Amino acid sequence: MRRLLLQISAMLIFFNFQITFAQVHSISGQLVNGKGGSEKLDHVNIKFYLNNELLGSEYTDDQGCFYLNFETGVNVESAQISHYRLHQNYPNPFSRATTIFYELHQAGKVTLEIFNILGQRVRLLVREFQSPGRHIVTWDGRDEFGQICRHGTYFYRLRFEGHSEIRKMCLLNVPRGIQPIVGNPAQLAKSNTVSQLELRISDRDIRDTTMVFEFASLPAEVELNKIQVHVYPFAKTRPDTLPLMAGENISDTLNIYFEKPIEISSPHIDVDFQLTQDSLIAITYYHVYRSPVYLAINEVGDAKISYVPIYFRLSPRLGLAKAKFRRGYIGITYFDSVRVKNYAGEVILSLESDLPSGIEYQDFEIRGAPTMLFEAPIFFTLRDDRNVTVPDSAILIIREPYQIDFNGYTVDKLSEYPTNGTHPYKWVDTYTGVTEDLYYKGIRIAKANPDSSKSCYCCGLTFEVFFKAIQQLNSDLARDEDVNNMTANDMKYFISLWFVQSLWGDGPGIAMKHFGIGDVIADWDSVQAGDFVQLWRTTGSGHSVIFIKWMTNAVGEKTGIYYWSTQGSTNGIGFNTEYFSGKGGSLDPTHIYFSRIRSPENFTPFYRLTLPGYEKIINSDDPILPKYFMNNEKF
Repeated sequence: MRRLLLQISAMLIFFNFQITFAQVHSISGQLVNGKGGSEKLDHVNIKFYLNNELLGSEYTDDQGCFYLNFETGVNVESAQISHYRLHQNYPNPFSRATTIFYELHQAGKVTLEIFNILGQRVRLLVREFQSPGRHIVTWDGRDEFGQICRHGTYFYRLRFEGHSEIRKMCLLNVPRGIQPIVGNPAQLAKSNTVSQLELRISDRDIRDTTMVFEFASLPAEVELNKIQVHVYPFAKTRPDTLPLMAGENISDTLNIYFEKPIEISSPHIDVDFQLTQDSLIAITYYHVYRSPVYLAINEVGDAKISYVPIYFRLSPRLGLAKAKFRRGYIGITYFDSVRVKNYAGEVILSLESDLPSGIEYQDFEIRGAPTMLFEAPIFFTLRDDRNVTVPDSAILIIREPYQIDFNGYTVDKLSEYPTNGTHPYKWVDTYTGVTEDLYYKGIRIAKANPDSSKSCYCCGLTFEVFFKAIQQLNSDLARDEDVNNMTANDMKYFISLWFVQSLWGDGPGIAMKHFGIGDVIADWDSVQAGDFVQLWRTTGSGHSVIFIKWMTNAVGEKTGIYYWSTQGSTNGIGFNTEYFSGKGGSLDPTHIYFSRIRSPENFTPFYRLTLPGYEKIINSDDPILPKYFMNNEKF
């Protein structure tokens, strides 16, 4: 008896809610944004609760309107329905009956079926041709034979014009023979003092909003009219693709929807913006070098950010072809051309700086015999047929023709080599490791890889940099091609010394010292960018590199070196970092050798007769001839 009373009590509560819900035949209204429009309010999900019980959910149409209908058989005009949709049944779970809602955007054949958890069909509810609109079908929990189905999980499937959709529902098994004791529905409604209707509105473009309406007497048709929600800022129209030269500034006008003051920034470039009189956004992009860039738009003080892509059609930037002019020397005739890159049509080049005395600029050429020391950028203004003015500069250095810093030439040459894999690392003994054939006094002294790959390996590349730098120095000094009176055979022997020595030995330092053009640098505190380095690792492997800078820790202790060379890890030519053993790497600090080329007036004579194996080496075709008779201590 106690169990029976509990069942009857539960049924009274259930039917009380059913009667309350049954009073609401439909709920309608419209969402509007803070400006009274419907932007961003299409297809917004709304969940409806009555006295904290879920009535159902609905999506707004393209005007922000919504219409939730609970009345069986109602078929609403289909103009607002843009696609086919099956909704969740209500109520769910259910006992006596549940209602299934679906929408058709066009007329067609409809089949609606109920299946049990085993996949067996228990009831066919609809199989007919139906008109477009909203449709409602009720299932009373019975099978095809009129028998009450067992409690549990069931599925309903809607098939429409090749489409199929399935949803799940739960049937509660309340005994049908017990009739609930209820009064008149109107009297029950009056017994509720206040009915509370709650709308929970959610979408990524709006602030989640909950609206609560209270009714002393709940109407059958609830018309909520316009409900205002807050829409976050967004671009109302797609921004134009802007054509400009790389590095140029450009302005545009954006049509941004916003309800509160906004902030606009970019993680990629600097921007500046202001509001126009017609509520548009005037924005300027500074120094544009990439496309696209993204604008981050948010309300002041709000963490919600929307991103807008801005596309640019970039053309190469007009500018000088080199960052440094040829080095000049006092009293020596100077000439260099001013080359321009990335120009369209004719180009006008105007000198904006004073040149040092003795040289002048005319028709894209700088020439003369400088009479004063100078080291500064020379500024120009460039303009081509695109009618864009671009300022640019290149450094000019004028020195005395003695005590020349050869390291400056070495570092300058590094910038001429691409680091994009054009010269891959490749070690074979059929060439000298240089990127191109090198000639000295008309004779080839170093052979490039015959497979035309432009590959290189470390000691060949560092020698090539030295050789090209000293050729440039001779040209700047207006001298013939000569290095301390060396012959082509001497240069071949020089290369042989520069390349791999016996284990733990030096290469460049020994070559420079023997031929009187350079020195070994023993004091690490005096090492400079552009010095040549032969390093060894604790593993026994070696490397020929050009020093750039020291790597240090927080207290200034030297922990490794940052250098330029070629290796597989950098896809050929590039910069690399290695650390000493015990400092995170394997460099052996007791076998790292630094060397530097002297200024030409400090070159000293050399003696061929003192060179071991001179004839054997210069007559050998092997670029890497073993030299076991040499090491730093005995040579």
